Amino acid sequence: MKTQEELTAYLQGLPQIPGDDLESHCVSMVGRPVFDAVVRNYTEKQWGTPCNKLPKSIIARLPIRHTRDTTYFNSAKYQGMPVLGYSTVVRRMVAKATVYFGVDVDYGSLKSLYAQYEGRVFFSGPLDTLMGYSLGRLPYRSLRFEDKLHPCSQVQNVPVINDLTLAPHTRTIEHKLFYPEAPSTNYTLTTTEFPAAWSPTAEPYYPIRDKAAIELHARYVEAVSATFPKMVVGGRLGAYMYYDMDQVIAMAMKDAHAYK
Repeated sequence: MKTQEELTAYLQGLPQIPGDDLESHCVSMVGRPVFDAVVRNYTEKQWGTPCNKLPKSIIARLPIRHTRDTTYFNSAKYQGMPVLGYSTVVRRMVAKATVYFGVDVDYGSLKSLYAQYEGRVFFSGPLDTLMGYSLGRLPYRSLRFEDKLHPCSQVQNVPVINDLTLAPHTRTIEHKLFYPEAPSTNYTLTTTEFPAAWSPTAEPYYPIRDKAAIELHARYVEAVSATFPKMVVGGRLGAYMYYDMDQVIAMAMKDAHAYK
């Protein structure tokens, strides 16, 4: 297919496969050849689960474009990376707050801290941790990162390359390519991402939203509301949703204005 008209005709002619799983949805939207070549291996590595056992919401959030626009959000008026990096953004966000590092907070400590504040408390962590796993553990997927410093100015042609094979990693990121205006150097850093099973000692990057997990999270929402009535829960972990960054920021701003 070389033209937009050919692509439109191809998409309109695809058979619709019934089902709410990721594979059925994706094949209905882009066809079996594209699904097998582009989606299947990457997705099954990422989630550690066959595509026909995953909810379609994982892939339905991604738009199908009929153009060659390669920007991340093709409908956004502005998009880019922070000039000084995200670390600087976060430091400025918490500049007037008291921040504790390396502190393990259990359920009793959280209740004690909560009781010290008269106003609203915002929580963006996992609700099962907040409630001391009283109803069971919510399932997640985690990641492992391998950083490598290369003695050359550039390794990739683009900032992110997804691996669509059966290799264990999902993607490799070359950080400096996100900042084309930065001065050239004789070295570059890449990070390779490896999906990993989650454990209580690992970072919970992605919520696994199967039916049982969604029901368990709903029970935790009720428990948090009853135990911490002044608490506002949000973020990818608190809401137990696979949100993009812009969606999480919008959620935080909405809550901030609602409870100011």
